[in-house]
Amino acid sequence: MLVAETKAGIKVYADKCKGKVEAICPSCKAPVRLKHGKIKIPHFAHVAYTGCAYFSEGETLEHLMNKQMLLTWSGSGQLEAYLPELQQRPDLLINRVAVEIQCSPLSLTRLIERTKNYQNHHYQPWWLVGQKLTPRKRWSHLQKAFSYYDFKKGCHLWVIANQQKEIQLFYHIRWHFQLGYFFQKKRWRFMESPLAQVFLFEPDRSDYHWEVSAYRYTIQKKLFQGNEKIQEIQEQIYRLKGNIQTLPEWCYSASEFFFYFEDLLLFLRYCVTVSANFHQWLDRIKSIDFSWYFPLVSQKEILRAVYDESCFLQESSNF
Repeated sequence: MLVAETKAGIKVYADKCKGKVEAICPSCKAPVRLKHGKIKIPHFAHVAYTGCAYFSEGETLEHLMNKQMLLTWSGSGQLEAYLPELQQRPDLLINRVAVEIQCSPLSLTRLIERTKNYQNHHYQPWWLVGQKLTPRKRWSHLQKAFSYYDFKKGCHLWVIANQQKEIQLFYHIRWHFQLGYFFQKKRWRFMESPLAQVFLFEPDRSDYHWEVSAYRYTIQKKLFQGNEKIQEIQEQIYRLKGNIQTLPEWCYSASEFFFYFEDLLLFLRYCVTVSANFHQWLDRIKSIDFSWYFPLVSQKEILRAVYDESCFLQESSNF
């Protein structure tokens, strides 16, 4: 931790301390000692292990330095501010934005719990992932779970790169049936722009296309090879008297929403062709189990967008 307190409740900042200081953990009230070594930046650690619910003894140098960098960058943020109504302590609090830096893996369940707790109390969580969680060629379920969505940035992920002293935004993240995941990237060097402007950045929208016939052929190939996921989707489509190989051509067109559903989007689109309205469509798609593991994205908003996009593509194909 970078902030401790005296027994009188006065905050004590590790980087301001000189020599020995008597301090306690702001959460569990157990004694902490100041550590100022050659590797890590000044910070506090529990004198004895207490099982503290809010501060672990395993904070990495990367995490500590990232917190310090964002505190300086924000100018007015509250470092490690305790929110009693949530019983949570974000790394940095800027008005109603709870900044969380995640440098090491955590369970998807824990990510969902912490995110929902912020949202239920009307705080906006801003998750930034560190080096270990920065996607390379493949995207894990956890990495995708840290993603956000809005109309301008599309699917996007915030990354904090301590070595480069910068924040990175992976935006317009898209899935391709042959290439996997790809995206555009925006970088902000330390103090280059106010942190609030970084958070509110809005790029231009960009179109996304692929060869429809090539995607259809890939689906046919997967089906003939006995791909279990494709066979399951085919079974659902077949129950509605359709065939995954011969869907209307627009069903195979590119979309940013493949990021969330991959090939399952074909089933969602086909259901539009056999539904009279949005509510009937929702009833149709309940026949397949697709759990929602994106706590930072509204499932309701995405499903509505998928339906609207499908209706637009269907209507356009009739002209």
